[in-house]
Amino acid sequence: TPTIRFLAPQDGDFFTPGQALKYKVTVNDREDGSSEGDEDWLGARTMVNATWMGSDGKSVEADPGLSLMKQSDCFNCHATETRIVGPAFLDVANKYRGKEGSIEDTITRVIKGSSRVWGEAPMLPHESLHPDQVRMMVRWIYALEPGKGGANLMKGISGSISVPTDSKFKTALLEASHTDGGNGQAGPLSSSTAVRLRSRQLEAESADEKVGPQTLGPVVGAIDHGHTLLFRSLNLGDVAQARLRVSSGGSGGTIELRAGSAEGPVLAEIRVEPTGGWDKYVELITPMSAVPERKDLLIRFSNPGKGGLMNLDWIRLEPAAATPASL
Repeated sequence: TPTIRFLAPQDGDFFTPGQALKYKVTVNDREDGSSEGDEDWLGARTMVNATWMGSDGKSVEADPGLSLMKQSDCFNCHATETRIVGPAFLDVANKYRGKEGSIEDTITRVIKGSSRVWGEAPMLPHESLHPDQVRMMVRWIYALEPGKGGANLMKGISGSISVPTDSKFKTALLEASHTDGGNGQAGPLSSSTAVRLRSRQLEAESADEKVGPQTLGPVVGAIDHGHTLLFRSLNLGDVAQARLRVSSGGSGGTIELRAGSAEGPVLAEIRVEPTGGWDKYVELITPMSAVPERKDLLIRFSNPGKGGLMNLDWIRLEPAAATPASL
């Protein structure tokens, strides 16, 4: 079987809503060679797919039309937002959406095949598909809009996938697969790999380790001096500032962000004043030093001799060029 692995992104890296997620994989096969030497040939047999998940860890339910397309050969020649052999599905949607009779015309072209509609390359017929199946597929295509996700299925050794603008997605699974060309009478073999990515917004209650604080529904509270939260193995190389959502019906205090451990260097520090109630949340922003290598991030709460300092809802690690659309 061939071997395949991600060069970028790496497991645990961040994705940013509304921004393109760039990827690159490397493939090696005994008969076909290496993608380093023949990217076009091996890239034609390489597929990369992204699955977006909410805080409950459940993936977005697939549209039935999309499910049918993945079972067919549609993505051998088309991608959602980029041209491969045929046009991008988004271009098809923009051309025909809302035009009278366009759905039925497209269904006919899919089943019977067509030529010279989008260029010289013909679209092969798909006579094994029932018109009702094709109708669901076409309706999915026509519903596509820029920046709102889609199949998230791309072909090639490298490229980019559109990240949905919706901030409800907390994790993503990026999967890559490659099918080799076979060898004589031996049929083609496939292998795959995957990396799990995370949102830049870290929910406090999902910390990998809590020393002191209690989980109070969607936040952490009952925070005293010296309590800590730990998020393991984060890529902090492109972080320029931290944004925190906090409340304090008590004495408030200081939040320290440290690299590695409680004794590690301070990357950021911010003062939290009483907000007037435990249900009165504010967002605070502080500059944050970047760390070139992957590190644990420790959040330490400080106010010597005091208890009941604050509640923490989330912390968002933002890049230098953060814009409202990218948050």
